[in-house]
Amino acid sequence: MVEKRALNHDYSVRIVYTYVDPEIDWRFVTQRAIKTGRQVPEKAFINGFLNIPQNIEDILNKYGDRIEIDMYAGLGSQQHIYHGAKSVIAHLPSDISRDRLEAIVNGK
Repeated sequence: MVEKRALNHDYSVRIVYTYVDPEIDWRFVTQRAIKTGRQVPEKAFINGFLNIPQNIEDILNKYGDRIEIDMYAGLGSQQHIYHGAKSVIAHLPSDISRDRLEAIVNGK
């Protein structure tokens, strides 16, 4: 992966992860599709939403303190910032599930 190459060349590596509530995020995705024609398939949205946090956790577990994580959760005055996060999953809402995401993309 790219982080391994960067670390092997003695670069500092930082991952910036932005979490937005899935209902808000899906609205952004659909509005962008209307404006630009760039559509994200529902399945890709759901899989990304579920897999990205775990992928970041896997990188953290593999490289530990060699990689820094900054996490931005929420928007505006409701945003929480976690610099040097040791976990992103620990800062996510507990109600994120495939069923909930499928309901969101299906308008339920």
